[in-house]
Amino acid sequence: MENSNFSRRKFIKGTGLLLAGTGLLPSCNIFRMSGSSSAYDAKGLPTAMLGKTGVRIPRIAIGLGSRFCTIESAEEAFDLLNYALDNGLYYWDTAWAYENKKLGFTSEERLGEVLKNRRKEIFISTKVTSRDPDEAMRQIEASLKRLQTDHVDMLSMLMAMNHYNKATNPQERQEQAIPAAKTNDMGVMLMKVIRPRETIKELDPKDLVRYALSLKGPDGIVLGMDSLEVVKSNLEILRNFRPMEDSKMKEMAMQLTPFYNHENLPWMKSGYCDGNWA
Repeated sequence: MENSNFSRRKFIKGTGLLLAGTGLLPSCNIFRMSGSSSAYDAKGLPTAMLGKTGVRIPRIAIGLGSRFCTIESAEEAFDLLNYALDNGLYYWDTAWAYENKKLGFTSEERLGEVLKNRRKEIFISTKVTSRDPDEAMRQIEASLKRLQTDHVDMLSMLMAMNHYNKATNPQERQEQAIPAAKTNDMGVMLMKVIRPRETIKELDPKDLVRYALSLKGPDGIVLGMDSLEVVKSNLEILRNFRPMEDSKMKEMAMQLTPFYNHENLPWMKSGYCDGNWA
């Protein structure tokens, strides 16, 4: 039987990692907080301090990427966003690249229709894809226009724990990244905690969410949400959350083993770009 520390490392290896802290691009005034934590209302949901940002966040953030972009109806998408906000889920995670190419809309554009009226209530995080400074700034400017705001609260630093080949890059990311982040008082969010179910169908999504929330180290998790029913389900989990028992954590770790050993996952292959709906 694996010990709990090893199980946590293996789970984190199978997820993405978002790191948040101050001091990133300090000369750019487009990155600033909407206000103190008191500006946000978690409606009684469990919260955590996001590193040295000074902002207290609900322990579940709404991921507004590929799953959200499958919602064809704009009104349905707006209903989801407003309901989530009305019930305490005010941390919204999006990106410049998140879009539905078939229907011709981006995640940021849809968020902007809510943000323009409720900006002060929302902690908004977005991302860019380019590593060229000029192109990255163009993407940021496009994001601000789509989001209908003059600033974002966080421009995310993401570390993919699983998108690399250990044979050619032996760096132990999962063993080093979170301790290093916490030492520097950076916030840590886990992503893609439901992704193992795409390989292991019998896994219960609710168990995966509880397992991720029970891990020591991360401040919270980012969950992709594609319907009002999913939002309601995740709210219920968070409102009634209790850390998972050690025995159940070990059982989950064993169930997840085939996922970590799977070598043909599309999102581990070269050229994969997450958040796009072709």
